[in-house]
Amino acid sequence: MLKLKGESSLAQVEMEGNDRIEPLTSDVQRLRLSVEGSHERSLSRGARLTPSLELGMRHDAGDGISGIGVELGGALRYVYPTTGLTLEGHSRVLVAHEADLKDWGIGGLIRIDPGTYKKGLSVSVAPEYGNTSSSVSQLWDQDVLAWGENDQAANDSWPQGRLDAELGYGLPALGGDGLLTPYVGLSLSSEDKQNYRLGGRLDIADSLSLNLEGQRLESATAPPDHGVTLKMQVRW
Repeated sequence: MLKLKGESSLAQVEMEGNDRIEPLTSDVQRLRLSVEGSHERSLSRGARLTPSLELGMRHDAGDGISGIGVELGGALRYVYPTTGLTLEGHSRVLVAHEADLKDWGIGGLIRIDPGTYKKGLSVSVAPEYGNTSSSVSQLWDQDVLAWGENDQAANDSWPQGRLDAELGYGLPALGGDGLLTPYVGLSLSSEDKQNYRLGGRLDIADSLSLNLEGQRLESATAPPDHGVTLKMQVRW
Protein backbone atom coordinates (compact mmCIF):
# COMPACT_ATOMS: atom_id res chain seq x y z
CA MET A 1 0.00 0.00 0.00
CA LEU A 2 1.25 3.48 -0.90
CA LYS A 3 0.27 6.68 0.92
CA LEU A 4 1.03 10.30 0.08
CA LYS A 5 1.00 12.50 3.18
CA GLY A 6 1.36 16.22 3.73
CA GLU A 7 1.78 18.27 6.91
CA SER A 8 1.79 22.03 7.25
CA SER A 9 2.53 23.74 10.57
CA LEU A 10 2.56 27.39 11.60
CA ALA A 11 3.38 28.98 14.96
CA GLN A 12 3.23 32.73 15.60
CA VAL A 13 3.89 34.43 18.93
CA GLU A 14 3.66 38.12 19.84
CA MET A 15 4.59 39.19 23.37
CA GLU A 16 4.42 42.70 24.75
CA GLY A 17 7.48 43.90 26.62
CA ASN A 18 7.80 45.63 29.97
CA ASP A 19 10.53 47.12 32.13
CA ARG A 20 12.33 43.77 32.38
CA ILE A 21 11.44 41.99 29.11
CA GLU A 22 11.92 43.18 25.54
CA PRO A 23 8.98 42.76 23.10
CA LEU A 24 9.04 39.41 21.31
CA THR A 25 7.73 38.36 17.90
CA SER A 26 8.39 34.85 16.61
CA ASP A 27 7.23 33.05 13.47
CA VAL A 28 7.99 29.43 12.59
CA GLN A 29 6.68 27.51 9.56
CA ARG A 30 7.20 23.92 8.50
CA LEU A 31 6.01 21.98 5.44
CA ARG A 32 6.46 18.23 5.10
CA LEU A 33 5.57 15.94 2.17
CA SER A 34 6.18 12.20 2.28
CA VAL A 35 5.48 8.91 0.54
CA GLU A 36 4.89 5.83 2.70
CA GLY A 37 4.86 2.24 1.51
CA SER A 38 3.65 -0.68 3.64
CA HIS A 39 2.81 -4.34 3.16
CA GLU A 40 0.61 -6.33 5.52
CA ARG A 41 1.36 -10.03 5.69
CA SER A 42 -1.11 -12.48 7.23
CA LEU A 43 0.34 -15.05 9.61
CA SER A 44 -1.15 -18.08 11.33
CA ARG A 45 -4.09 -17.73 13.76
CA GLY A 46 -5.05 -14.30 12.44
CA ALA A 47 -1.81 -12.52 13.32
CA ARG A 48 -0.51 -9.76 11.02
CA LEU A 49 3.00 -8.44 10.35
CA THR A 50 3.33 -5.02 8.68
CA PRO A 51 6.68 -3.49 7.65
CA SER A 52 6.62 0.09 6.35
CA LEU A 53 9.06 2.61 4.89
CA GLU A 54 8.61 6.37 4.55
CA LEU A 55 10.57 8.95 2.55
CA GLY A 56 9.81 12.62 3.00
CA MET A 57 10.95 16.15 2.20
CA ARG A 58 10.78 18.90 4.81
CA HIS A 59 11.02 22.70 4.50
CA ASP A 60 11.66 24.87 7.57
CA ALA A 61 11.27 28.65 7.49
CA GLY A 62 10.93 31.61 9.82
CA ASP A 63 12.87 32.24 13.02
CA GLY A 64 15.41 29.64 14.08
CA ILE A 65 16.20 26.66 11.86
CA SER A 66 15.51 27.15 8.13
CA GLY A 67 16.21 25.17 4.97
CA ILE A 68 15.21 22.02 3.09
CA GLY A 69 15.84 18.51 4.37
CA VAL A 70 15.13 14.85 3.56
CA GLU A 71 13.64 12.45 6.14
CA LEU A 72 13.67 8.64 6.15
CA GLY A 73 11.59 6.48 8.47
CA GLY A 74 10.64 2.85 8.95
CA ALA A 75 8.52 0.65 11.20
CA LEU A 76 7.68 -2.99 11.87
CA ARG A 77 4.35 -3.83 13.53
CA TYR A 78 3.02 -7.19 14.76
CA VAL A 79 -0.64 -7.56 15.76
CA TYR A 80 -2.35 -10.63 17.20
CA PRO A 81 -6.05 -9.60 17.44
CA THR A 82 -7.19 -12.76 19.24
CA THR A 83 -5.14 -11.95 22.35
CA GLY A 84 -4.92 -8.19 21.80
CA LEU A 85 -1.12 -8.21 21.60
CA THR A 86 0.63 -5.44 19.63
CA LEU A 87 4.41 -5.11 19.21
CA GLU A 88 5.97 -2.27 17.24
CA GLY A 89 9.36 -0.77 16.54
CA HIS A 90 9.86 2.45 14.56
CA SER A 91 12.55 4.97 13.73
CA ARG A 92 13.08 8.16 11.74
CA VAL A 93 16.14 10.18 10.76
CA LEU A 94 16.77 13.48 8.99
CA VAL A 95 19.38 12.24 6.52
CA ALA A 96 20.24 15.68 5.07
CA HIS A 97 19.43 19.33 5.80
CA GLU A 98 20.72 22.64 4.43
CA ALA A 99 21.30 23.89 8.00
CA ASP A 100 23.36 20.78 8.93
CA LEU A 101 20.60 19.84 11.36
CA LYS A 102 20.68 16.43 13.05
CA ASP A 103 17.30 14.98 14.00
CA TRP A 104 16.53 11.31 14.66
CA GLY A 105 14.68 8.98 16.98
CA ILE A 106 13.80 5.35 17.69
CA GLY A 107 10.90 3.94 19.66
CA GLY A 108 8.78 0.92 20.41
CA LEU A 109 5.42 -0.19 21.73
CA ILE A 110 4.16 -3.15 23.74
CA ARG A 111 0.40 -3.23 24.19
CA ILE A 112 -2.07 -5.81 25.52
CA ASP A 113 -5.77 -5.05 25.22
CA PRO A 114 -9.09 -6.92 24.88
CA GLY A 115 -8.54 -7.23 21.11
CA THR A 116 -11.60 -7.24 18.88
CA TYR A 117 -13.88 -7.34 21.96
CA LYS A 118 -12.49 -3.90 23.06
CA LYS A 119 -14.07 -4.10 26.55
CA GLY A 120 -11.77 -4.88 29.46
CA LEU A 121 -8.26 -4.22 30.71
CA SER A 122 -5.59 -2.66 28.49
CA VAL A 123 -1.91 -2.00 29.26
CA SER A 124 0.68 -0.26 27.09
CA VAL A 125 4.37 0.63 27.48
CA ALA A 126 6.16 2.80 24.88
CA PRO A 127 9.87 3.68 25.23
CA GLU A 128 11.44 6.35 22.97
CA TYR A 129 14.91 7.73 22.44
CA GLY A 130 15.55 10.89 20.45
CA ASN A 131 12.81 12.62 18.45
CA THR A 132 10.22 10.23 16.96
CA SER A 133 7.32 12.71 16.51
CA SER A 134 6.23 14.31 13.28
CA SER A 135 6.29 18.10 13.02
CA VAL A 136 2.53 18.43 13.49
CA SER A 137 2.58 16.27 16.63
CA GLN A 138 5.33 18.46 18.08
CA LEU A 139 3.24 21.59 17.49
CA TRP A 140 0.55 20.24 19.83
CA ASP A 141 2.85 18.63 22.39
CA GLN A 142 5.46 21.32 23.15
CA ASP A 143 5.51 24.96 24.18
CA VAL A 144 4.98 27.21 21.17
CA LEU A 145 7.81 29.49 22.36
CA ALA A 146 10.21 26.55 22.15
CA TRP A 147 8.99 25.31 18.76
CA GLY A 148 11.75 25.77 16.21
CA GLU A 149 14.34 25.98 18.99
CA ASN A 150 13.82 22.31 19.85
CA ASP A 151 15.60 21.16 16.69
CA GLN A 152 18.63 23.30 17.48
CA ALA A 153 18.71 22.06 21.07
CA ALA A 154 18.64 18.47 19.84
CA ASN A 155 21.49 19.32 17.50
CA ASP A 156 23.64 20.66 20.35
CA SER A 157 23.00 18.04 23.06
CA TRP A 158 22.59 14.32 23.66
CA PRO A 159 19.23 12.83 22.62
CA GLN A 160 16.68 12.44 25.41
CA GLY A 161 14.92 9.24 26.47
CA ARG A 162 11.27 8.88 27.39
CA LEU A 163 8.97 6.15 28.70
CA ASP A 164 5.17 6.29 28.45
CA ALA A 165 2.90 3.81 30.25
CA GLU A 166 -0.89 3.62 30.39
CA LEU A 167 -3.46 1.45 32.14
CA GLY A 168 -7.13 1.56 31.10
CA TYR A 169 -10.37 -0.38 31.22
CA GLY A 170 -13.01 -0.36 28.47
CA LEU A 171 -16.67 -0.22 29.52
CA PRO A 172 -19.88 -0.30 27.43
CA ALA A 173 -21.61 3.09 27.12
CA LEU A 174 -24.64 4.70 25.45
CA GLY A 175 -26.62 1.48 25.40
CA GLY A 176 -23.81 -0.47 23.77
CA ASP A 177 -23.22 2.00 20.93
CA GLY A 178 -20.19 3.54 22.63
CA LEU A 179 -17.07 2.56 24.52
CA LEU A 180 -15.93 4.46 27.64
CA THR A 181 -12.32 3.93 28.70
CA PRO A 182 -11.14 5.54 31.95
CA TYR A 183 -7.34 5.43 32.21
CA VAL A 184 -4.27 6.51 34.15
CA GLY A 185 -0.90 7.25 32.56
CA LEU A 186 2.68 8.02 33.50
CA SER A 187 5.49 9.56 31.44
CA LEU A 188 9.13 9.61 32.56
CA SER A 189 11.98 11.41 30.78
CA SER A 190 15.74 11.54 31.14
CA GLU A 191 15.36 15.30 31.78
CA ASP A 192 14.12 14.40 35.29
CA LYS A 193 10.48 15.16 34.49
CA GLN A 194 7.37 13.16 35.40
CA ASN A 195 3.95 13.60 33.84
CA TYR A 196 0.93 12.02 35.56
CA ARG A 197 -2.31 11.69 33.58
CA LEU A 198 -5.88 10.81 34.50
CA GLY A 199 -8.69 10.84 31.97
CA GLY A 200 -11.33 9.10 29.94
CA ARG A 201 -12.01 8.38 26.27
CA LEU A 202 -15.45 8.00 24.74
CA ASP A 203 -15.67 6.31 21.33
CA ILE A 204 -19.04 6.41 19.58
CA ALA A 205 -19.30 3.80 16.81
CA ASP A 206 -16.40 4.42 14.42
CA SER A 207 -17.16 8.08 13.72
CA LEU A 208 -16.54 10.13 16.89
CA SER A 209 -13.96 10.08 19.67
CA LEU A 210 -13.80 12.38 22.72
CA ASN A 211 -10.90 12.53 25.18
CA LEU A 212 -10.87 14.48 28.48
CA GLU A 213 -7.58 14.41 30.38
CA GLY A 214 -6.06 16.05 33.44
CA GLN A 215 -2.28 16.27 33.84
CA ARG A 216 0.29 17.06 36.52
CA LEU A 217 3.85 17.78 35.37
CA GLU A 218 6.65 17.60 37.94
CA SER A 219 10.20 18.79 37.33
CA ALA A 220 13.31 19.13 39.47
CA THR A 221 13.81 22.71 38.24
CA ALA A 222 10.25 24.12 38.38
CA PRO A 223 7.10 23.96 40.52
CA PRO A 224 4.40 21.43 39.51
CA ASP A 225 2.25 22.40 36.52
CA HIS A 226 -1.38 21.30 36.10
CA GLY A 227 -3.54 21.25 32.99
CA VAL A 228 -6.75 19.92 31.45
CA THR A 229 -7.21 19.07 27.76
CA LEU A 230 -10.26 18.13 25.70
CA LYS A 231 -9.78 16.57 22.27
CA MET A 232 -12.36 15.56 19.68
CA GLN A 233 -11.79 13.46 16.57
CA VAL A 234 -14.35 12.97 13.81
CA ARG A 235 -13.91 10.25 11.18
CA TRP A 236 -15.84 9.87 7.93
